[in-house]
Amino acid sequence: MHSEYGLAHRDMKPENVLFDRLNEVKLCDFGLCKFYNDDNNQMQLLTTQCGSPIYAAPEMLMNKPYNGNLIDIWSAGITLYVMVAGKLPFDDENIQSLIHKITKGVFDMPSDLSSSCKDLISKLLTVDPSKRITFAEIKRHAWFNSNSNSN
Repeated sequence: MHSEYGLAHRDMKPENVLFDRLNEVKLCDFGLCKFYNDDNNQMQLLTTQCGSPIYAAPEMLMNKPYNGNLIDIWSAGITLYVMVAGKLPFDDENIQSLIHKITKGVFDMPSDLSSSCKDLISKLLTVDPSKRITFAEIKRHAWFNSNSNSN
């Protein structure tokens, strides 16, 4: 979606991730997606705050121009955490407290997850977007390539 179409989803969350009969992942609800230019490896930065704050990347919540790929990677990290832990990594009834937790990257890692799953989540939920794992690195990650993808 990113490399082929230059499209940032910007609203990735469990409700927008589907599995077909072959258990292949399909994304839905492209209402907030944005096409961007990636000319000469100069990624067009986006500026619109959108999506669900609980799944939004810190840079978006701080009103900074952001790379659409990297905010989708963050949201994929939140989604993975929810799928394996059964709860949100960042949660608070007070929106300002929630934003503070997200922008500081303050969350508890469930102890019952495998070390490779914990490692991937921590790399997906890296607050500094320049240090966040890339799609190429995700594809090579041990958890992503394990047969069982156990927690």
